[in-house]
Amino acid sequence: MMNKLQKASYQTMWGERGKGIAAKLLHVAVFCFVLLYRAAAQGDFTSIDCGSTVNYTDSLGIEWVSDGNYVSTGQNAVIDMKQANVGATDALNKNALQTLRYIPGPAGKHCYDIRLVANKMFLVRVAFLGGNFTSGSSAVTSFSVSLGTAHWQDIQVSDPWTPIVREVTFYPQQAYWPICFQRGASGLPFVNSIEVRPLPLATYQVGLYDYILTKMFRIDCGVESGSTSSRYPDDPLDRIWAADLPGFSIPSFTNANAPTENLPFDTNEPPGFMLKSAWNASKIFFQWNMSSFPKGPSIDFRFYQFFFYFLEIADDLNSTGTRVLDLSIDGSLVDDSPITVMSNQTTVVFNVAYLGKDGLIHVSLVPSATSTFRVALLNGVEFHELQKYDMKVTTSPNAVTNIKAIKEKFNLSEWQGDPCLAWPYNWLKCSDSATSGSSVLDITALRLSGFNLSGKIPAEVASLTDLRNCKQLHQVCLKLCYEALDNNNFTGSIPDLSALTKLHTCEFHSLRLQNNSFSGPIPEFLSSLPLSVLTLDNNLFEGRLPAALQEKVDSGLLTLTAANNPFLCFGGNLCLQAQARPSPSTGNKRSRIVIIISSVAGGLVLLLPLLLVYWRSVESN
Repeated sequence: MMNKLQKASYQTMWGERGKGIAAKLLHVAVFCFVLLYRAAAQGDFTSIDCGSTVNYTDSLGIEWVSDGNYVSTGQNAVIDMKQANVGATDALNKNALQTLRYIPGPAGKHCYDIRLVANKMFLVRVAFLGGNFTSGSSAVTSFSVSLGTAHWQDIQVSDPWTPIVREVTFYPQQAYWPICFQRGASGLPFVNSIEVRPLPLATYQVGLYDYILTKMFRIDCGVESGSTSSRYPDDPLDRIWAADLPGFSIPSFTNANAPTENLPFDTNEPPGFMLKSAWNASKIFFQWNMSSFPKGPSIDFRFYQFFFYFLEIADDLNSTGTRVLDLSIDGSLVDDSPITVMSNQTTVVFNVAYLGKDGLIHVSLVPSATSTFRVALLNGVEFHELQKYDMKVTTSPNAVTNIKAIKEKFNLSEWQGDPCLAWPYNWLKCSDSATSGSSVLDITALRLSGFNLSGKIPAEVASLTDLRNCKQLHQVCLKLCYEALDNNNFTGSIPDLSALTKLHTCEFHSLRLQNNSFSGPIPEFLSSLPLSVLTLDNNLFEGRLPAALQEKVDSGLLTLTAANNPFLCFGGNLCLQAQARPSPSTGNKRSRIVIIISSVAGGLVLLLPLLLVYWRSVESN
């Protein structure tokens, strides 16, 4: 508000006739500043319309891009939005919901390559609408979602025409943070949109960086149930604020003129529009039945983080009075000291609570004994589930490097993300940190049987030196370690696998190379590996078995099968019974002999009728 001196200067500069022009210019300047601020705020937004082939700007001014630069696998589908249950209360982009990308094919895990700024807070929102893509399935479509290496959510699509939206706040400690979708028991994984929003570092007071916060709900208290939800640009951080939940009947009021902008706040940067309304009653009490909210995976007990927002917006509050409140969750005070509600500063109170035995969360807000205003007030509330994950668990760098090379040489690019986390590729077995006691995961089995691979086995297969420790795996491993490269089209000799010396920790190890086109002698190093089973059937191996390998076979330490290798001899002195493989020169000679014999036989066949005629004529004479 201008003082008298400012007002006088204003009139001197412009005069009475210029006041209107100046006011308009001021409004234009303010408008431009707001536009620039919003553009700058959105500059770090990432909004991916999955399955779309075009970029566009929606009605809110949010710029959406197709997902071609983030993913290289999957196929697109279009949803019939006429049947979709998407109302004004959802504040969702219908264009982004209209297309989806789904994941057919053999790969169980499908990833979007998301690059973030390490050591900064982010909000990620993912939407799923199966529509006509899943409506024809008799089984519930199920799949899982991971953030980086953390198993985040399990999705079950029981109603194909109602969107499922999941939102998480977290603190990535590395820039590469793929969002992956893992196939479940039925149906194919799919996704309609992915939104990534940077947040100020202090947002949500997540000081424990090995937790992620999954949003249960975010309520703009006092806005009538069924009203349109609010988001960007009203909230520069693009959080979606919903109206009162159905079934809530708490008295409320709104003060549209309350000065709520540019106020100091403790944290979370609450938007001004959310603070202009509030629940207002002598006692504010509400509860949630947690069975109605999605549960994070592998959580034995559930605990949550609340955020309560307070700002005094009542005009009739006596300037000498104060509103002081006691906040309780499940009967326990949130803080030892009561909450003083101020008109010149937003107060944000957060608290962690565990789920009670009755499966309910109870919240009570009443005036404190020291309050001169005997009515409670609450402007907004957020509720998140805390999910712990261990960022220290990683996959062995050696394994990551070698698996990447194997994928490139075998053209297995559809398998994406970390080879072991949050789920291993379906042709790998990885160790378990919980049972192994190590935070570095090893690859314990390679299973590429029947992948129609060709050429020579790359040297990186031999570099997977961590094929071991099946004793420490979960029981589903069946204490079996093996490499399976059978039923492909491999050629050439077996590469040197002598580096796989750690296989001795496996109770049972097999090397399966049958049904390929391997050639050359069986290498000596195989006798140094702790193999129990060696399968070489249907190849082109030649020569004798190495003496040490033959000794293992004879002593019963190794089960060897090598049927249909016509140039291979084994069994001690029985090699004389094996067919010698022809050399190229010998083969040519044999070919020429066959050609000559065939030519003579052909000539005789042609001459035979003439000889018969000649013989009969001689007899008749």
